[in-house]
Amino acid sequence: MSRKKKKQQPAPQEPAVPGRRPEPVEWLRRGLLGLVTVLIVARPLVLGEDPGLTLPLSDTSNLILTLLWLIATVGWAAWRLLAREGSWHVGLVEAGLLATVVSVFVSVALPRPYIYRHAALLVSWEWLAFFLALFLIRQLATREEDQNRVLAALLASVVSVSAYGLYQYTVELPRLRQSTVTAERASRAVGLLSGLAGPLQAAVVTVGVQTEDEELASQVARRLQEHNHAFA
Repeated sequence: MSRKKKKQQPAPQEPAVPGRRPEPVEWLRRGLLGLVTVLIVARPLVLGEDPGLTLPLSDTSNLILTLLWLIATVGWAAWRLLAREGSWHVGLVEAGLLATVVSVFVSVALPRPYIYRHAALLVSWEWLAFFLALFLIRQLATREEDQNRVLAALLASVVSVSAYGLYQYTVELPRLRQSTVTAERASRAVGLLSGLAGPLQAAVVTVGVQTEDEELASQVARRLQEHNHAFA
């Protein structure tokens, strides 16, 4: 009698879950989404009234944020490569904003007289960072729970900035305006006395009254008098 060989049954395979990604790649996506959210929340807290960075009160914080946006874009490209993500989330809004960014860069590159090119270049990079913010949010926050978290962070940022703006307008700005005006008057009085009497010049240097400090106090006082609104 011939024995029939029993066919071995294949081991049951785990059903594939659509959209499932390896755990490290998912953590990378969440980290990038967190970085993007932090950058969006931090932008209203950075002064952007002087694109050319010509005033003493200006700093390079906005340039650091732009650099971080570029780093986040590189991280998104790495995540897309590792996760083998093939979907794109773009629309007419992104296309229009990208066209605006390109037109701004082209307008800066064109030879034109009477243009502060350094400030124009910085503003162009700000436009690029604005486009990257919208683009990365669309690519990373594809799930409803992620979109809700980003929206909650934005709403909390709006509430906190609005509250601080009210505090500036009602408490901080009047106090700062009064102190700077008083300091400017005292500085002018000391300068007048030092011009009338030579020995007072040594006393002025001793107390630390310098020309740069006087100019800075004058600029702050002028700004507070001209702009009666909160910096936030």
